[in-house]
Amino acid sequence: MQRINIAFCVKIGLTKQETIEGIELVYGETSLSRSRIRYWHQQFAAGPTVLVDLHREAKNRTGRTPANIRAVKGLISADKRLTVRALAAQTNLSKSTIHNILRKDLHLVRKSAWFVPHLLSPANLRQLLSSKFWVIFIMLCAPKDQE
Repeated sequence: MQRINIAFCVKIGLTKQETIEGIELVYGETSLSRSRIRYWHQQFAAGPTVLVDLHREAKNRTGRTPANIRAVKGLISADKRLTVRALAAQTNLSKSTIHNILRKDLHLVRKSAWFVPHLLSPANLRQLLSSKFWVIFIMLCAPKDQE
């Protein structure tokens, strides 16, 4: 909004100092710095400057491609204990790209040094609940009979 006001000041013929004083009077402590006001005053005085943001093309997605997702998925299915750093070294991708593929595309999280799905399938849930660990855990956590 301040740039629009600076452009207006240039259009009506105010000097840089008059523009600075006017902007500081209107916006107070939230006004642009004096050097920014001078910069925009000079830009608008030099010629036509667009006040709206120009359309920019989206950044190219080079890391999270279907081929890279398949490669990471294959490596994880072969060895679930691979670290993000090891996956990055094997695929020549950045660690953040590997992390995004694991989280956003493969929906995996790190649990106890293994990558596992967020939600267990019904068969996996039955297998987990039937394991001896849960029987021992429930026995230890069950309230003791008071005598």
